[in-house]
Amino acid sequence: MAMQQCYLITMNPIVFLSLAFLHVAFLTHISSVLVTVVTFGLYPYIESEKMEPAKVFAGLALFNQLTVPLFIFPITVPVVIDAIVSFIRLESPHYTT
Repeated sequence: MAMQQCYLITMNPIVFLSLAFLHVAFLTHISSVLVTVVTFGLYPYIESEKMEPAKVFAGLALFNQLTVPLFIFPITVPVVIDAIVSFIRLESPHYTT
């Protein structure tokens, strides 16, 4: 029972950290769509001119290039979290071999 309490005290902050990173991953997936919609929605009002097809396609190509790093980031976050958790477990005095 004492070992379980010690484990819970040690692992609870790590679990909350991983949940925080899940929120970050969700926001990165939403942000690519949101930034594109807001940019194309506000452009005619800020520049006071119509959207031309050349500008629309150039903008879409640019946003398409920017979404690749945003989609890769959530994939790397769980890997980094697993590495941190593994390191903490190895450095923990409760870990015995």
